[in-house]
Amino acid sequence: MGCDGSRAALIVVDSATGDARRRLEGRLGLRSDDRPLVFGGRELVRSEKDGRRIRQRVGVDGVALDLDGEWLYFSALTGHAVWRLRADDLHDARLDDDALERRMERYAERPNSGGMWIDAVGALYLTEVEAGAIGRVDAVNRRYRRVLRRDDLCWPDDIIQGPDGAMYVIESQLPRAPPFNDGADRGRPPFRVVRFCPDAA
Repeated sequence: MGCDGSRAALIVVDSATGDARRRLEGRLGLRSDDRPLVFGGRELVRSEKDGRRIRQRVGVDGVALDLDGEWLYFSALTGHAVWRLRADDLHDARLDDDALERRMERYAERPNSGGMWIDAVGALYLTEVEAGAIGRVDAVNRRYRRVLRRDDLCWPDDIIQGPDGAMYVIESQLPRAPPFNDGADRGRPPFRVVRFCPDAA
């Protein structure tokens, strides 16, 4: 199997039986778009043990279920948009992948992003990995706007809302990892967790 994001899929697990089904493999919205990942002015290229250098592409990465359990939101890390699908449709074994794909909705445009969180009013928060930033898609106008950026935040990889209502962002420093630096580990502690208040941002 290739590592270009072309076979990305959703795995649906029945928590009662443990049965798992692979859905929508390689479909638009799940697979990677042909879109570069750029960090510090250079495209991320992975070095393989056999000497090959592969342009990094990543399929579905960010996933969030709204608080009512009605809509599942998802997007490829190297992709142009957030998509959504009704959770009931995804669980319906009578629907094949073609039928599911027809029910998918292109929800909002956004830059390359990884982690995703949806709050109580339906706003989607996304980690804008290349820019050390956090963006938000408001539920009313479905437009993406950046709400936070920090020069010292290297590859914000995940975001979650704490019990205090604040958002917590975890950095991974992925572009400094050995596969992207000819085997050299350029990670520099500390690996930050950044806290911010959505209203203040």
